[in-house]
Amino acid sequence: MNIDELQKAIEYGYKERNIKKRRYSALDKVIVFFKYTFQCTDDTNFILQIKKEELKRIYKASNNAENQAINDIYNYLTNQIIPIKSLQESQIENTFEIQVNKHIKEGLAPWIGKNPKVLILGTMPSDSKLPKLAY
Repeated sequence: MNIDELQKAIEYGYKERNIKKRRYSALDKVIVFFKYTFQCTDDTNFILQIKKEELKRIYKASNNAENQAINDIYNYLTNQIIPIKSLQESQIENTFEIQVNKHIKEGLAPWIGKNPKVLILGTMPSDSKLPKLAY
């Protein structure tokens, strides 16, 4: 994710939560700071390599909205949901695939965030029900 995509994603979250426009401009100031201070706009991973409190000290926020914008950036990056396959592609086998009369039953790929808190389990139709569900 590049820095502009990060900004748009966070602004989308602001819009969904009806966050005041002041936070948008604070986020914009922080993003501009990242672009020109760190000269890195193609990949946002560098942000997490800096401790949040250290970044706040370097940035010297002039108001609470700017501090909150930095918090929003860190929260977004640390809680972003990414597929397990991108983390450990070579170590994951799709255990949900079963060959059934030239049809393959396949469940959803597993997903995990950096700090998972909820496990969602599901079911698959039985082999005898699968032909009845086919259109």
